[in-house]
Amino acid sequence: MNAYHVPGGAVNILPVQFCMVWASYKSKQISWLALRVYFALWEMQARRCHLNPDDYRHYTCEELKSLLQSSSISLIRQAVQQLEASNLLTFSETEIRFANTIDVLTGESATLAENMLREIHENNRDKIIAVPRRILKLIIQSANKVVRVATLIGLLLTTMLVKKFGEFKGCCKAAWIAKLFGIDEKRVGHARAKLIAEGWFKKISTPQRILNRYGQWVSLNLEPAKLVENPVGDSEKEQPPIHPNEQKLQPPPKPSSHPPDDLRNQQTSGTLEIPSSQHPTWTNITIDDLRINARSQRLWNQAIGLKLIKPNQADQINFFSAIAHALRVGKQNPCGLFRMIVEQGLWRFISQADEFNGLKRLKTLETAYLNPISANTLQIADVGGVDQAELSKDALTVKILREEFAKKGMRGNILKLAQHNGALKDWDQERWEKAERELGSGMAMSGIN
Repeated sequence: MNAYHVPGGAVNILPVQFCMVWASYKSKQISWLALRVYFALWEMQARRCHLNPDDYRHYTCEELKSLLQSSSISLIRQAVQQLEASNLLTFSETEIRFANTIDVLTGESATLAENMLREIHENNRDKIIAVPRRILKLIIQSANKVVRVATLIGLLLTTMLVKKFGEFKGCCKAAWIAKLFGIDEKRVGHARAKLIAEGWFKKISTPQRILNRYGQWVSLNLEPAKLVENPVGDSEKEQPPIHPNEQKLQPPPKPSSHPPDDLRNQQTSGTLEIPSSQHPTWTNITIDDLRINARSQRLWNQAIGLKLIKPNQADQINFFSAIAHALRVGKQNPCGLFRMIVEQGLWRFISQADEFNGLKRLKTLETAYLNPISANTLQIADVGGVDQAELSKDALTVKILREEFAKKGMRGNILKLAQHNGALKDWDQERWEKAERELGSGMAMSGIN
């Protein structure tokens, strides 16, 4: 594992995995969209790295669509199917697994992948490439810019292997990248120059003899970590950096047209605070509602009820990241800014630092969805409206689980989901069905298998 700290987080990908997915694309086993979906799946997995390791994972094509910022759900599903058919990965709602050996490939793609891997220095073939998440998102959102993505990956293969003198740097010739990925050398040179001009990489002064033999030295611009305001926690540790271009993307303090009802009447950070005992209201959000965990959780439930967001893990991460963004950026009207982001789905304005703070806060929350079922939640004595004298403990347990999963909109085999999260380990199918018969449901496994 690469032990170096990368501000904003990094995803560890092997050189062979880059070769495998590119070879599958060049051999036309997968489309260009499928290649971008491949890296989007890495990002989906990375988004949950700050959550508790035992938390329930929920991956959806809707989340992929938001990461790609384009394409339809049906096309994305087809892309995932292509990746699975090519044996590059396996995907389910609860798990993503990436293949890491060329043996799983067949035909022309296997040959191309082997040839690509041989072009990489033998000492570097097994080294993990720590891909910064902001670079990963750049790849995901590169649309049809094939040369740009190939140049990015080529530079990552040379700059993220070894940290020298406090920075990740390396050198390679445009001809090497062109040969490795099967693209035009001149276009690689233009793409590299553009990436340097945009600030993703820094050009290092290189003697002419080195240029001729090894190519231009560059270093990856990691952006020195800065302190990012984190009003929802007491931590003052360094947060991931904000990319210099992100400030230009901030949404205006008021929507340009058709503002949501009561948006201009939102309370600001310097106005009257609502007592903590009063329930928060979506049409009258206060600064306390954004700062206090319990009140923010109530807002989350209200937003689900208003159908502004869905009760899934991706939207929950977006929701709390939007709170972090509003508290950091909204100097005059953070509550109105937060409402606008959620109501208009402006998730693209959330920076890496906002997501970092949102995930950090989620980790401290005892949310029912991220940890839907645990041994501690099955306290039968706390269930209201149930006469325990009429039902056995097993039947009451089934009743509670049904109701909780229905509230969260979670579908699937309830018994298996509960066991996946550490509960009902001593249960089997027969015991579950017996408890269901006692309830008189007549539907095995709640009818949502």
